[in-house]
Amino acid sequence: MFAAWLRINYFFFFHSTDTTTKLITGSADSSAKLWDVEHGTELFTYNHQTSVRSVGFAMGDRVLFNITDAQMGKPAQIFIFDITEDRTYLFSFLPPLF
Repeated sequence: MFAAWLRINYFFFFHSTDTTTKLITGSADSSAKLWDVEHGTELFTYNHQTSVRSVGFAMGDRVLFNITDAQMGKPAQIFIFDITEDRTYLFSFLPPLF
């Protein structure tokens, strides 16, 4: 499933850790996907309003972040999720403007 998704989607960024079997991808289709690398299956899709520019894990593989682009009148945002408890949305915030 993962290989088929990669062939048909333009994605910006992906991230995995040394201690996990999970992978997170961010895409121009305004989604971030959490994958099980061992089985090549999608675990969850995080839908956003604009393209997902960057993704990553924190605290090992317990927390992940998605950073979206400023597009279509929407500001860039950073979204934080706890993936240890049913992929719970923790919070989002606007990055500082420099």
